[in-house]
Amino acid sequence: MKYDHYCPWADQAIGHNNYKYYILLLFYGVLSIIGVILACVADITYHFTYSQNQSFIFLLISIFILIISLYVEYELLKLWYFHILLITVNMSTKEFHSWKLSKKTAIPTSIYDMGRLENWKQALGKEVIWWWSPWCNHLTTDGYSFPSKPRVFKI
Repeated sequence: MKYDHYCPWADQAIGHNNYKYYILLLFYGVLSIIGVILACVADITYHFTYSQNQSFIFLLISIFILIISLYVEYELLKLWYFHILLITVNMSTKEFHSWKLSKKTAIPTSIYDMGRLENWKQALGKEVIWWWSPWCNHLTTDGYSFPSKPRVFKI
């Protein structure tokens, strides 16, 4: 069974069967925090534009929430981007860290890299139109065997 990593935030191992849900959790988390950031910016703008007599404490709370949200958004975006790159080269977090320690090649490579579209289909499902949805999860493999490139050996 393909194992990616253990996620303490979800309190479970992330692998073949729930990797799509993990990616969607990050994606929808990023979108949700964008909503919080926009709401804070709107509240702060409203305070300075129209409501000079609004309590100063509400302004401080909005600024505090904005700062925390910007930090969380930055960290979530980094994590989401990292996993987008891993999907693109069809590599797990564990494989990436093994590659990072060995530094055999300048660019991470995997024998399971079948091209971008096929890699994405393996991670998120056969039908591109349903990638955004947590309800449709028609993966292309069973989680035990995966297509791979033929190995080329130098003599």
